[in-house]
Amino acid sequence: MQTLNTNQDVWGQFIEQLALPDPRPDALPVTRKAPGICAHPGCRNEGEPLYFDDDRAVIWFCDEHMTAAGFCGRCHKYVADVEVDRLSLVFHGCCHNCWVEIHR
Repeated sequence: MQTLNTNQDVWGQFIEQLALPDPRPDALPVTRKAPGICAHPGCRNEGEPLYFDDDRAVIWFCDEHMTAAGFCGRCHKYVADVEVDRLSLVFHGCCHNCWVEIHR
């Protein structure tokens, strides 16, 4: 059994165990599904159109898979490229800015 030396080791292992969204938009699955169907593999739920910052692409995800793909569940912006937002997506289902706004 491995012994941990510091709290930093515990925190590091905890972060490694999280299923954080990939910070690169091009890592999202390319879908040939009809518009309106979630792009998550195997999902047949109705999705909604989501845009990256520059409006260059549209991808469809349902509410269940939106945050796993890196989009805020509240404002629907792509935020997985910001570390604090990646953690907030996992813990709260929304980006840090939305979480702060909710809890004012």
